[in-house]
Amino acid sequence: MSLLYEDIVKFVANNLKCSICMEIFTKPVTLVCGHNYCQKCINACWAKSSARRDCPHCRADVSSSKLEMNFTLCDILELQDLGGRETWESTKNVFVCMCTVLCLGKHYITINKSTPLSTTPKNDRHLFKGVLLSGLHAEFVELSFSPQLGNKRLVFHTESHRVETQPGNQARTLHGRFDACQWMAEQEFRGEWVYWDVDTTFSTGWAVGVANPSLKRSERLGRTPSSWCLEWSSGQLSAWHNNIKTSVKHSIPNGIRVILDMPKGQLSFQSLRDSLLELHSFQVDSSGPFIPIFWLYGLSHNALTFPRH
Repeated sequence: MSLLYEDIVKFVANNLKCSICMEIFTKPVTLVCGHNYCQKCINACWAKSSARRDCPHCRADVSSSKLEMNFTLCDILELQDLGGRETWESTKNVFVCMCTVLCLGKHYITINKSTPLSTTPKNDRHLFKGVLLSGLHAEFVELSFSPQLGNKRLVFHTESHRVETQPGNQARTLHGRFDACQWMAEQEFRGEWVYWDVDTTFSTGWAVGVANPSLKRSERLGRTPSSWCLEWSSGQLSAWHNNIKTSVKHSIPNGIRVILDMPKGQLSFQSLRDSLLELHSFQVDSSGPFIPIFWLYGLSHNALTFPRH
């Protein structure tokens, strides 16, 4: 696989963050399954769970092993403090090569031999500093909603940033975008690394996820090839895509963080109440586009709130 310089830098940079805190690693440790976390983050995650110790990403049982400090990653991350930004910039070629091997495992990158990293245009080389020093964070998105993209049984309260069902005699006359009791946000993502949070405390039946803009009026979230979601219904937590249900062994979460990492082609759902424990993840087309979408059980009063940051 041949990638442009910018793609390589972004790919490596995305693998230098802890998937629990979404920050650049602090005292990175490696589990026996090969996944890396901040030492503090993984310990806090396990401290809140009475179950066996497992990897939040792949669910591998790591109870019989101890945390091993990843000293090589620690040394790499200390480059930021050895001479300021100039040193960090000047060591970028070594950094990219080392991280490609250490962080990406079996993901091999082939660089076009006619354009080595050391001879890339000066403007392109400046991208490295911008991505690694300030671009490692997923961007929080404050979602917005238009009546034309919802269902007549739903209403959005701007002040409280809340979507809720309403009695039939109060339903809007506008039919909206969907027959099902669901609502599509106004934001559309192409190539971004973004996340948003959803408070599900006041809902007994819900689904949160993303879909392509082509989702039809009669189609429901997670039941088509072009939509993915995490759903709580009938007392069960499950993940849906292409009308295939995958059971998720977890109690009802009161808050969900949805992370759309399009450079890596990954959609993941984390519990806001369990140290951002990953509940489920999907591989998705990195080219998109994707739009956040939500479903609510429409036969009783339900609501989803979208916390602001």
